[in-house]
Amino acid sequence: MKATALIECVAGETTGQLMECLPSRSTVIFYGALSEKGPCDIDPLILIGRSYKIEGFVLGQYITKKGLGIIGVIKQCNALMADKTVQSNIQKKFGLKDF
Repeated sequence: MKATALIECVAGETTGQLMECLPSRSTVIFYGALSEKGPCDIDPLILIGRSYKIEGFVLGQYITKKGLGIIGVIKQCNALMADKTVQSNIQKKFGLKDF
């Protein structure tokens, strides 16, 4: 199975549950904590055995690093989404137990 990235905004016990479903060498990228808890229920043996990485992402730091030119790109993307040139369609919804 191919390594993947999980972009996680919930945290709490959801993190550990989702990580158990990921293939080896995957990366979990946190950008929020909607559960108002830190990531928990993560089995350290899974981290070691599957070579997972955990990273954080802060949009403000990303924009600063890329420079103000990125703001123009973001505006162009927003315009393309507003006129439906670029769309994101939901193919399927499923619960955590089905993940």
